[in-house]
Amino acid sequence: MASSKALFLTSGSEATDVMLKVVRRGMGRHEVLTLFGAYHGRTFGAQSIAGPMGSFRKLSALGPYAVGAVQVPAPYCYRCSFGLEYPACGLQCVKMVGSFIEFAT
Repeated sequence: MASSKALFLTSGSEATDVMLKVVRRGMGRHEVLTLFGAYHGRTFGAQSIAGPMGSFRKLSALGPYAVGAVQVPAPYCYRCSFGLEYPACGLQCVKMVGSFIEFAT
């Protein structure tokens, strides 16, 4: 049974870095899913999972970043990556995220 603990941090970037440590150490995994173009913060760990689209473009030259980020498109019906409309789309975006989990991780 997992223990429940709380940790108060000063920023979202710091929280993102702690999440990466928990995933890597506590869960024994080294990969996380992130969304294309997402912004996770300005620390090295946060920029590592955001990629050049989500971080400041000038800072993308600081690479190579830490490994383990698998970027997926956002499953968002309003601005569908496939140009389809719900419900006729068959939720292709969700199926694609599932494919990323199965084949890219």
